[in-house]
Amino acid sequence: RVKVLRPHRASYKDLCVYHTREYLDAVLSPQSSTDINEAFGLDSDCPPFPLLPTYISLVAGCALTAAQALISNTAQITICWDGGRHHAQKGEAAGFCYVADCVLALMALKRAPPRSPGEHKPRTMYIDLDLHFSDAVSQAFASSSASRVPQILVSSGSAIILT
Repeated sequence: RVKVLRPHRASYKDLCVYHTREYLDAVLSPQSSTDINEAFGLDSDCPPFPLLPTYISLVAGCALTAAQALISNTAQITICWDGGRHHAQKGEAAGFCYVADCVLALMALKRAPPRSPGEHKPRTMYIDLDLHFSDAVSQAFASSSASRVPQILVSSGSAIILT
């Protein structure tokens, strides 16, 4: 059975879970200067545009809505057809990606509590099917985890990362 969920918009607080405040202030501000834009990757392949703040909020919100559906057991499988911004860095736009929706969703899944007492926290597998490396997602989860049991498997091209 297919169920279409209405996504919520990601708040500033939702976006700050991964992105830096400096970056968010630059991309969510309608009056950023050229110097500020270049410092945050808002040029060439990621130019600013009039509805950029709305776009960022909706793209991230869709991914977070899908993650929440998994966490709340509303769905066993979720697909966010317009998601996959796998080049957006913590503090910089890159590769046509302004917001790290994949990273935000994976972080939400990583924070999810076990579904029932005595169970381990859920594990997540992220498979990037794009033709090139998902550098930002891989970098976001490359550091060692405080958890003994890896919770996220990132697979993109030849890279496989457990965190």
